[in-house]
Amino acid sequence: MKGKTKAIITVFVVILAGIYYYAAIPAINIHSSETWFFIMIFLVILAVLYLGRKKLNRYEVRESKVVKGFLGVIVFLGVVYLLGTLFSSPVINAKKYQKLMTVKEGEFTKDVDELSFDKIPLLDKDTAALLGDRKMGSMVDMVSQFEADDIYSQINYKGNPVRVTPLKYASLIKWFTNQSEGIPSYIRINMANQSTELVKLKQGMKYTTSDHFNRNIYRHLRFAHPTYIYGELSFEIDENGDPYWIAPVKKFNIGLFGGETVGKVVICNAVTGKTKTYDVGNVPQWVDRVYSADLLVNLFDYYGKLKHGFFNSVLSQKDCLETTDGYNYLALNDDVWMYTGVTSVNGDQSNVGFVLANQRTMETKYYKVEGATESSAMSSAEGQVQNLKYQATFPLLLNIAGEPTYFVALKDDAGLVKKYAMVNVQKYQIVAIGDSVSQCQENYNELLLKNGVKEKEKDTRKEEEISGKITKIAQAVLDGNSHYYLMLEDSDAIYDVSVADIIDVIKCELGEQVTVTYKEDKDVNTVTKLDIGEKAKDKTSNAINKLLDLTPKKVTILREQKEIEIPIEQVKVGDIIVVKPGETIAVDGVIVKGQTYIDESTITGEHIPVKKEIGSKVISGSINKNGAIEFRAEKVGEDTTISQIIKLVEEASASKAPIGRLADKVSRSVCTNCNYNCSNCYNYLATIRISIRICTFYWNISFSNILPLCFRTCYACFYYGWHRKSC
Repeated sequence: MKGKTKAIITVFVVILAGIYYYAAIPAINIHSSETWFFIMIFLVILAVLYLGRKKLNRYEVRESKVVKGFLGVIVFLGVVYLLGTLFSSPVINAKKYQKLMTVKEGEFTKDVDELSFDKIPLLDKDTAALLGDRKMGSMVDMVSQFEADDIYSQINYKGNPVRVTPLKYASLIKWFTNQSEGIPSYIRINMANQSTELVKLKQGMKYTTSDHFNRNIYRHLRFAHPTYIYGELSFEIDENGDPYWIAPVKKFNIGLFGGETVGKVVICNAVTGKTKTYDVGNVPQWVDRVYSADLLVNLFDYYGKLKHGFFNSVLSQKDCLETTDGYNYLALNDDVWMYTGVTSVNGDQSNVGFVLANQRTMETKYYKVEGATESSAMSSAEGQVQNLKYQATFPLLLNIAGEPTYFVALKDDAGLVKKYAMVNVQKYQIVAIGDSVSQCQENYNELLLKNGVKEKEKDTRKEEEISGKITKIAQAVLDGNSHYYLMLEDSDAIYDVSVADIIDVIKCELGEQVTVTYKEDKDVNTVTKLDIGEKAKDKTSNAINKLLDLTPKKVTILREQKEIEIPIEQVKVGDIIVVKPGETIAVDGVIVKGQTYIDESTITGEHIPVKKEIGSKVISGSINKNGAIEFRAEKVGEDTTISQIIKLVEEASASKAPIGRLADKVSRSVCTNCNYNCSNCYNYLATIRISIRICTFYWNISFSNILPLCFRTCYACFYYGWHRKSC
């Protein structure tokens, strides 16, 4: 009977230990505190079970050799653990801790390149999670079964800063009904352009944080390597978009429990569960996170505080440095670097520098740049929009115009990014705000120039000259100024011509022979002088000839109730002119008989014929469509609309660049409120190429209601934006 009892107790203890191990999954490793606690708790349970079976009194307990043996082993293990903890601590090993991380001084402008707008991570983890939840909400077929996990690892994916997170089962029941297929997708968010994708997999992920039993990723990794002590797991994707779990394996360099770094890395395929172990120096390039940000921060704190020993770091704190609260990430050279500020332990609310640490290799660089702390920068940014009560995110350190600059996103109460701020690290009174990144940077650069931090760069480029025929031509508006972009035969270069500086560029067409004087640039060459051929010089005359073609040579008038044909030069004010369907209106006047539809597209750009009846005004150059009419001449000769246009074209042909500059100023103010479609005006203006004087004329005559609002507005702004479909 006693043997059976012992066997039952033994089985019970073994089962209990197995359950604990399966639930807690501690590493079987001498460097693991969990292992030591597990052994000691196991011995205590055995001792209690022994005392319960023997039913010993107090005296017997004191005299029992077995109890003394249990107690001795437990005390011994406890003492060894405490001594191991002490001799592994910075108190005794300050120099060893200080040397765990190798820190080099870096040159900021050399190490950190200026990022283009599409590479700047605009979102923090909270905002990324918000976007992920919204994406899940739009996927009706999946939202009932899955949720977005809260991992959102930041990685560098194909040169872009992104955050990725797997989905998780919405509940235990949802796991039970879907676990055979696994989790079908993960979320990928571009931190620069805020695009959010639900990436569907060919095969579902069967090893995740939300799986149970042996498919739980933590349990799966423990059973694969029982002795490994894992650090913080991260979810990443390789260059093909396949999902993996990155599990760093802790390495203890000082005593039993001290000097934690990373010695190995286990990479686990989230779909198949297949694992592969790498030495920390041989981790694949696509892996971005081997060392967690918290680990890197701790290692740098050891480096900064323990230069003169442990007690100096606590008492006098001479030359002690420590990281500021919080950190962020920066994608550089296909890796992700942890950024945090560095301040003096005895200092005020200012930084003495900042540190960048590579999360894959632990390469660490320290930059001595005195300036505001991140919290001060956040407060400065919030102060600029105090009335809006926006909240600043933890700053990102960027190189803007060669200056270390805090980049801050400002969010509303709903967690949505509304504005952006840039704060100069050294001169933190320089704070720029913008609705977009480009606007924010533009404002920031202006402040740098205004405050003498940055000088306007001198243009040292030499002028060069090239001649050839135009093979391509395009137009654009940059910062409110009209530009033409030319390409010449036998050349791949692009030449930028500012209309405000060289107004004659509007005369250029495909096939035009030109001579371009320019200054070479990386993408687009800047044109300083443009000489055009005879073809372009004759364009104004050609435009005038086209306008003259709109005017008929002869007209039919009523004299003594008879229709007679006379030259247009003989028409007088008050004459009654007869116009049949298909004929052109010769002069301006008012209809006295009949009704019709008149095509005014050649003048107004309006392609839809306009209904005209008795009392309606007609303008020269328009075409009568379907009904015979009679109208009284009110403006003849040089006073007609067509004659005025021809006169203004002739005057405009002699206009110089100052007129172009005036046009830009006038059109900029006019176009601000123009919401009309300008395609019709574009077609006409592209033919006749009139200048600002014509648009002034049309704006004046518009008040007689001869011309529609769209035409009036577009003629006033054509010089500024005639190349676009809408102003």
